[in-house]
Amino acid sequence: MTHTALQRIHTYLGVLLTTMGLLILANSLSGLYLDHETPKVDLQFKELVRFNKHDGEDNYLIQFDLMADLRPCFNWNVKQLFVYITAEYEIPNRGESKTVVWDHIIKSQEEANLVLVDQRNKYYTTDYGTELRDQKVTLKFNWNVMGWNGFLRTKTAGESSFTLPKEYY
Repeated sequence: MTHTALQRIHTYLGVLLTTMGLLILANSLSGLYLDHETPKVDLQFKELVRFNKHDGEDNYLIQFDLMADLRPCFNWNVKQLFVYITAEYEIPNRGESKTVVWDHIIKSQEEANLVLVDQRNKYYTTDYGTELRDQKVTLKFNWNVMGWNGFLRTKTAGESSFTLPKEYY
């Protein structure tokens, strides 16, 4: 029985694509086991710069310090890190709220040592309502590990809390 060239090409391509698919699957799954130690993160709330009500909504502006060495997060399968700080609080009758107050993209290990002093919100922070007075707010440092392939992993380390005042200023 003779095989035509087209049948041979079909067989080789089938073996090649199956092998590549299995290698890509193994590569994606191996990324789950490449986590290094938790990086050193120091997030400190410094000052509430402004807290007021505008158009029936509470607004605040904060200042914070951040020291984060994320270099251990990088390995052969990390394309970039998306880092962000959330302000989390709970309003009675509405539940928990999370707001991103600052973010940054780190594209290389050389950029992964963050030192921010007296940094302010990157995004306007507001709550739809006037119930933030006298509420505890917790700042948390988060990062997403974005690999070349595989799963997106979210991590959290470092937090700092403060309480908003009872009166606007």
